[in-house]
Amino acid sequence: MSTGNSVETLKNRYLTFPLGEDILAIEIQNIVEIIGMQTMTKVPDAPEYIEGVINLRGQPVPIVNVRNKFNLEPIEYDSKTSIIVLNIEDISVGLTVDAVHDVVSIKDSEMSPYTKKGRYDDFEYIRAIAMVKEETILFVDCQKLLGIDSTGKGDVAGA
Repeated sequence: MSTGNSVETLKNRYLTFPLGEDILAIEIQNIVEIIGMQTMTKVPDAPEYIEGVINLRGQPVPIVNVRNKFNLEPIEYDSKTSIIVLNIEDISVGLTVDAVHDVVSIKDSEMSPYTKKGRYDDFEYIRAIAMVKEETILFVDCQKLLGIDSTGKGDVAGA
């Protein structure tokens, strides 16, 4: 009996969220859950994009501010602001995003490699770009975003 959450079921499915004027997407298979804003504990000497750490069912989870990571101006949190909790290479981390949108299905063959041309030059964390329902969607390389290297170690894991 299938649980419905197999890796194959989640393959090629992405959660989209706004970032400034852009729509970004991350792979559903990396998402543990989406939660509202939580009280955070500040971490001394952490990089400025680390907002703090939350306690998620007894586990400390560092929180990365995506706007800060992409060098965008901060905005006030509101009822749409969310934390997307990811698990990548056994590293749990939360991403603070302005809101979450839809889940889209798109095959790798429908994506174009990200060439860092045009207004997206500053976005070193984008791996691909595609048109979905007449919207340009930028696909985030979560490993680069979190600084996770080939050994599974990340720059947010020690926060």
